Amino acid sequence: MTYPILDTSKKLNWDIFRELKHKVICLNFNIPTIYLSNMSHTVFSYFTIAAIAISGWSSFGVETASTGSIEKKDAPLVSTSSTRKQERNRVLIQEIANLEVERILLTSRYTLNSSQVKTADKRLQELKKLASQEQPGSEKIIKAAIAQSITAKIAELEVKRIIQGTMYVETDPRIQVLNEDIQNLQKRFSQIQPRNSRITINRAVAKSLKGKISELQSKRRQLQNQYAAHDVKIVSINEQIQQLEKRLNMLKLN
Repeated sequence: MTYPILDTSKKLNWDIFRELKHKVICLNFNIPTIYLSNMSHTVFSYFTIAAIAISGWSSFGVETASTGSIEKKDAPLVSTSSTRKQERNRVLIQEIANLEVERILLTSRYTLNSSQVKTADKRLQELKKLASQEQPGSEKIIKAAIAQSITAKIAELEVKRIIQGTMYVETDPRIQVLNEDIQNLQKRFSQIQPRNSRITINRAVAKSLKGKISELQSKRRQLQNQYAAHDVKIVSINEQIQQLEKRLNMLKLN
């Protein structure tokens, strides 16, 4: 004989219950009617409890999934906010570093009491105060950023001075200003980073010199296809490369 099997994965309804009750009563178990009635009530109770439990499990699963979904949605918001704050701080610190370099270059052209230098000083104080509020304990980070900016500027001006030195005499005001710029930058760098300051600067300058030499050599190859070897353009580039290589060799000796 085949007995009815209840699929507990489906929600219990009255049609299923009536069908089940009818089949149970029709079975030839010789059970008194009163017991059948009690049995029906018991079966109904069991199935009702099962249905409530299944419903509860389902609700719990949905709620858990929903909560997890909310948490996943909230997480990127926190991450994005943190990323934006870090980016703001990075931009602020870089602005301080750039202004510090600009202020040093101003001292080669103006006195310390000039409005240009005073304006730069005031702005630097404001930015540093803001940085300390946004990111407490950022002094070391700011110093490192300033040192990096100064190093890059020294390397840039070293190359510029050599290139202009092939066009102007040493006493030319443009060369003198460049020399003073480099000296003031080196002085400020040694204040921020006393240890190994010369080594750090020389490495940056050497890298900049090599880059410029490579650039001019490439340019010379292109011009050689258009001009003779004694053309002024080729001669000028040859002299620039020669002076850059001379400066690079001096750094290697040091």
